[in-house]
Amino acid sequence: MRLSASYLLRLCLILLGVCCTAASSLALSPQNAWSAYKGLLKTRPLLTKSATSAILSGVSDSMTQRVESKISSDKENDFHHDWIRSSHIMMTGFAYSGPISHYWFALLERIVTIDNPVLGLIFRLALDALIFSPFTIAGYFTVRTLLEGKGCPAIRIKLERTWRKAVLAAWKFWPAVNVVTFWLVPLPYRVLYVNIMALLWTGYLSFVNTQKKEQGAK
Repeated sequence: MRLSASYLLRLCLILLGVCCTAASSLALSPQNAWSAYKGLLKTRPLLTKSATSAILSGVSDSMTQRVESKISSDKENDFHHDWIRSSHIMMTGFAYSGPISHYWFALLERIVTIDNPVLGLIFRLALDALIFSPFTIAGYFTVRTLLEGKGCPAIRIKLERTWRKAVLAAWKFWPAVNVVTFWLVPLPYRVLYVNIMALLWTGYLSFVNTQKKEQGAK
């Protein structure tokens, strides 16, 4: 699992580099890039949102690892990027976080049909906080543990140690973000917006996951 994860991450980075080189050679402007992205959201919405989640999750973990390194050591040269960890983050974003966010936002629009916009916003915020956050956080730690090559006992231990703390943190972070999500952001772009806001949140979850794993190893 570790070798395949590392290989997948390096392949993603190579493909990303090829895409950037191609875009540069074509002198792709920001406006054209955004138009191309919107086109992909229409033709391949799930794949596009999953890839977006994977890339931004990887960026978030890279920043988090840098911060962790500076906190734990005064020497910049001591930093060694954990590519396995980043590959796990990216795979989780692609196979879990991106798809589940895509379907959740679509489901919310179907089940919350209140005409009053303020009441509709309140109901969406409540459902997101009380149903989506607890469920997806549990799923996130489950997927991360499986990618680490561990089974059900390790999943149970990790959830006991991390789930409650992470859910409480989510209730402090996401409601404010989701006021903008549900009030201003059109449905096709919500996963993109949430993933940008999740640069901090994914970093936090990655940090918690790593801290608990290190504690369990002691």
